[in-house]
Formats: sequence, C-alpha cells, structure tokens
Amino acid sequence: MKLGFYNNKGGVGKTTSVINLAYLYAKTGMKTLVIDCDTQRNAHNFFKFNSPPNGEKYTAKDQFENRCEHSRYENIFLDLWES
Repeated sequence: MKLGFYNNKGGVGKTTSVINLAYLYAKTGMKTLVIDCDTQRNAHNFFKFNSPPNGEKYTAKDQFENRCEHSRYENIFLDLWES
C-alpha cells in the first residue's frame, strides 16, 4: 500500500497524519517507510533520526541507495527527500 499527503498550505495536519498512520501501520507489523519532503523536517525530528554528517545533504542517488534509517520505533524507517 502506498499513501501520500500533499498540500501547499501549511498547518493542515499533513505531518501529524503521516506520523500517526506510520505508527499505527508499524504497530500492526507492517514495515513503514516515511519520506519527509518538508524543509521543516518535523517527521524526521519526531522520529529522532540522525542528520547527514557535517550538514551535508543526501543526493537523490544516496536516498535510493541505503539511506533509509531506522527510527526509535520498530518497523518505521525514514528517508529525507531534500532538493
């Protein structure tokens, strides 16, 4: 299953919805990948992932090659999509 949340307007609950759904799916045993495209990185910060070393940004190639990180929650992984 694939879900996406998109809206140009801020403050409409996109990140909150993603965090809650990711947690619920992970609790049922589903491996859940959260891709945080927001420049504020609130999903990233909530799940407590490490940033790239030395303030570097991941390239698109890096993001598709072993850059998914484990969160502090079982079955939840995160990838940052930075432009």
